[in-house]
Parts: sequence; C-alpha cells; structure tokens
Amino acid sequence: MIEATLSRAVSRRTGAAPHVCWLNCWRALTLDFEKVPFLAGAVYVEGLISLREFPVWQEHAWLELGGVIIEPTLCLFDWWTPDAHFYRATARASRLELLERGTPEDFPLLG
Repeated sequence: MIEATLSRAVSRRTGAAPHVCWLNCWRALTLDFEKVPFLAGAVYVEGLISLREFPVWQEHAWLELGGVIIEPTLCLFDWWTPDAHFYRATARASRLELLERGTPEDFPLLG
C-alpha cells in the first residue's frame, strides 16, 4: 500500500526534487530527519518500479514505514496516482545504517 498523504508531507517538508529519488529518500532519513520525525522506524528502499499499464522496470528509491510505501519523489508530479505502480524492493537500509555510511558519493547506495 502507498500512503499518498504521508508521501506528500515528506516531499513538502524536506524540499524533495523531481528525478532524484535516491537523494530525496536519503535526505529524509538523514539530513532532514528533524523535519519528518514521524518517519522514526522508516527504512530506505532501493529497487525497481514499473507502471501497471506499461510494465517496464526502472531503478528507483522510496521509503517504507510499517509495510507502507512512502513515495516522496513521484508524488511531485501531477500525473502520479498511488495505485499506478508496482514496486519491487531489492535492498533496504535503516536510518542508522545510512548514517553509518556517511554522505554518499553516488547513488544508488545499496545496489
């Protein structure tokens, strides 16, 4: 399940930008965490995403909290609807794991 309201709140509070999903998600759990304390317990996820109507997979990053997907990047687009995509996770990292890695030089981080 994708939580649209929470996705938009994270995007707005952290100043997410289009086309930089890895950075948006990383920042939400590290540099901008004080702006989104409700993400305590959330994990950074890297994987693949596909439109349901056009099944071509591409690399993507998002957040998960209690089994719910938080999508701070795609929610920036007017055409986005929460039920339009398939998500396939390939790697996950907790906030602590991201902090231990330090500032990334390149994304994706885990893949």
